[in-house]
Amino acid sequence: MSMFSALEKEQLLGKMVFLHSSSHQNMDARLPALPSLYVDGLFMADKLSGRGFMKLSPLTVGSFSTVTTNGGLISPQSPARPGGRVIDPGLPLHRQNPPPCNEHYLMSCSKGAAVCKYSHDYILTPEQLALLSSNAKKAPCNWLKNGVQCPYGENCCWGHVCPNGPKCFHLSKGKCWFKGEAMHPYTISSEPSTPGST
Repeated sequence: MSMFSALEKEQLLGKMVFLHSSSHQNMDARLPALPSLYVDGLFMADKLSGRGFMKLSPLTVGSFSTVTTNGGLISPQSPARPGGRVIDPGLPLHRQNPPPCNEHYLMSCSKGAAVCKYSHDYILTPEQLALLSSNAKKAPCNWLKNGVQCPYGENCCWGHVCPNGPKCFHLSKGKCWFKGEAMHPYTISSEPSTPGST
């Protein structure tokens, strides 16, 4: 099957245009009738000679000593970029565009910078990191929220306990984000008393 027959079978032949100079208007009769575009001076009249060309050397690539693996695939890692983005002081951390990634700055982001919708590029001060940590604890850990033990334990950046405690107003309305078991633990002072105990 010729190339033209294959293109015609795939209904792609109509997307082709013959491009030639006006001096070569005699087209081969074996070729299908396709639209033609004539452009004077498009092609050189003389062939290029073999002399005068510079021999190209093989492309050199950097060292692959720094590689990352993802599911068995190995790929070179991009070099670390010097510097980074600075936080806009007029906006709170969660209003930055995009906001900084809590997991990247406070533990480790499993998604990676290429996939994560939050930024891994900010330069954060110790105060901003402390604020980021404090704010992250106000959101529930998805592991615990879904009834699964958190693999990060005490190193998790997310909240394992409701910041409002056992007297959480939202819990009483059934609207608290901290829905997991033991996310509203009783404290000694708020533990329910049983009759006869002291």
